[in-house]
Amino acid sequence: MAQTFYTVTPVDVTPGVKDSWTDVNVDAYAPSGATGVILHITNTGYTSYALGLRKNGSTDNRKHPMSDTTHCWAMMGIDANRIFEAYVGTSITLYLVGYTTAGVTFFTNAYNKNPASAGSWQDVNCSAQCPNAVGLIFEVVSLYQYQFGFRKNGSTDDRKVQVYSGHDCFTVVIGCDASQICEIYFQSLNYQGARLVGYITDGAEFHTNAVDVSLGATGSWIDLASLPESSVMGIYENIGANYFGLRENGSSENIFVEGVHTWGIVACADGIVEGKIGDINRTTFEIGYATIEAGEAIPQAVNGTLTFAGSLSTARIRIVSQGGAITPAGALSRSMSKNVAGLIMPVGITKRQTFKSLAGEMTPAGSLTKMTRKIVSGVLTLSGTLTKLTGKVLDGALDLAGNVLKSTSKALGGALSPSGGLTPSKIFIQAVGGGLTFAGAVATSIVSITAQAVGGALTFAGSVSTVIIHVVDISAGLSFVGDLVKQTSKNLIGSITPSGVLTAGSTVYLAIGGTLTLAGAVLKSTTRTLGGLIKPVGMVSKYTRKLIGGTLTLSGVLKKTVSKILSGILSLAGNLPSSGRDLTMRLFTRPYRNVSTKSKPYRDMTSEAKED
Repeated sequence: MAQTFYTVTPVDVTPGVKDSWTDVNVDAYAPSGATGVILHITNTGYTSYALGLRKNGSTDNRKHPMSDTTHCWAMMGIDANRIFEAYVGTSITLYLVGYTTAGVTFFTNAYNKNPASAGSWQDVNCSAQCPNAVGLIFEVVSLYQYQFGFRKNGSTDDRKVQVYSGHDCFTVVIGCDASQICEIYFQSLNYQGARLVGYITDGAEFHTNAVDVSLGATGSWIDLASLPESSVMGIYENIGANYFGLRENGSSENIFVEGVHTWGIVACADGIVEGKIGDINRTTFEIGYATIEAGEAIPQAVNGTLTFAGSLSTARIRIVSQGGAITPAGALSRSMSKNVAGLIMPVGITKRQTFKSLAGEMTPAGSLTKMTRKIVSGVLTLSGTLTKLTGKVLDGALDLAGNVLKSTSKALGGALSPSGGLTPSKIFIQAVGGGLTFAGAVATSIVSITAQAVGGALTFAGSVSTVIIHVVDISAGLSFVGDLVKQTSKNLIGSITPSGVLTAGSTVYLAIGGTLTLAGAVLKSTTRTLGGLIKPVGMVSKYTRKLIGGTLTLSGVLKKTVSKILSGILSLAGNLPSSGRDLTMRLFTRPYRNVSTKSKPYRDMTSEAKED
């Protein structure tokens, strides 16, 4: 069974023009392919106002009074541009609470489906208009307080109740049998009407006899009897005087006004709808419910084992206090889990997974396209291919034996060790208390690594094309054994030791309190506020440094060097071209100063004297 009913956070879509048919565009809330809207309608005024709804392009012209201080729900079709038409009086407000997709069909012009006679339950056959339907959607008009009722064919229900004004109960959604027959009771055919506006072929279940879920107390929001866990919305018949309200569990919506006889199509959270009544004699009946997509599972408090051996196209799993294990052996396209204390082991292909508060272990042996994890204190082991990984607050270890295309981690207290290849990857590490080790190759494209508050070690044994590192408080060391093209660091207290070749790149270091040792060749390097020691042993093509309080030792060839505010020692053991010497010795302005002794200015320097 596919999902055909979808909820949205209630939003006011009332047209600004009153007492006229006006287009209402809901494309900001309903996606392309949506077939209809679900509305919660209120009249907060103290007089009746006209209400009408129709699919865009319809020639229907039904607009009837809605009583003062009342509310009801409605379903109506929309066109391909997600537009329906509304006719509303002064105090009427339309709240969009959901929409429907393929599996719920609406007609442009409604069909007259009045029963054959009044005063008794009559079969109404909709098979010609509604092939394969499991549910029918009616617009109801009932004037002068005549009674009406709807039920699924074969039901023994016998609820017949009036309304005050014509459109006090705008929509009725009712189940039908396999022949698309439902039963309708009208007290008067002259002043009542049933207009078939649409039908449902998928995504909903209807009871033959409705379930009484009436509340036992007044004056506060109370949970109704739970719907099945696969539910996304509940469909209710509400009967009685005085105020009442229905809303999604946990919602802050507070519509609490009258409604003598209405149908409610209400969102649920984990199968729960909340109700509030002002009179203990009010009754509420569960007519049916809309479901999420077949294959989705929402288990709670699972203490045993949940196993998926087949293919699970869409799975939303919310698990509380699971002491057992979940083992999907097949393919899992989407999975969402919360508060998993046990073990999750997908053996097949997992396209997307979201885990929160995972205290146990998760071991996907197949491919994982996208994963979002938070507060993981256990172990995550991936032996397959990982396209995108987002992790936050990881206290345990993350071991990647396969390839990682994209990885994002924050607050990693354990170790992250991908032993495979990282290609076109992007890794963000924050608060890494353990170690981050890449034993494979980080090749091509842009490989950006951002680390903050790294208390452990960051080591690259392979080749790194481009690395951008923002590091705070590295108490251990940062070592590069392979090639490094570009590197940027900030606030490094520990040490960085690239022993490979740094080519065609830029190295920027800020506030380095430790030691930086370059054994290879550096083409371009920019340093600011360096309190430690810099020793390039190879060739330096361009070097810019500011506020260096330590020692700079160059044993190779220096082509160009610019220095400012040098309070330490500058030693050049190699060749210094004229341009490089000039820029190196110009600290602020001429004349030059002896930066070691801070003596008075002098100009008798060997190299300069020879040139001058």
